[in-house]
Amino acid sequence: MALNATEIANLLNREEIVFIATTKPNGDPNLVPVWFIVQDKVIYFQTHDKSQTYKNIENLNKIVLCFGGKETYIVRGQTKKYDYEKAPIPMKKLLEEKYTKDMKDSYVDDSTYVFEVIPAREISWHYSI
Repeated sequence: MALNATEIANLLNREEIVFIATTKPNGDPNLVPVWFIVQDKVIYFQTHDKSQTYKNIENLNKIVLCFGGKETYIVRGQTKKYDYEKAPIPMKKLLEEKYTKDMKDSYVDDSTYVFEVIPAREISWHYSI
């Protein structure tokens, strides 16, 4: 059974990481955990321009995000890239609020970009139902 909007919102509020899948230029999959922010029902994440995830998105702007476990929410789609200081949300501030004990200034530099997730398809379910 699919999660309802409230259940999805609750899942996103309690999850600390999302697994993001991209495709390497040679066709191999790439799966990594990343921190994320949800603001006004929009999902954002950041990465550096030297990361494989960044390179894969630049090459083929298709992603899959997977949240949760027994309650699962999967988003397939694309991204919109922003220079860090021009992002539509105060990413660093929101990350610091969410990940207080783990956030370090070193996570943000001139090579850091913010990505907005543009969903094309969303799937969710309760594992035990």
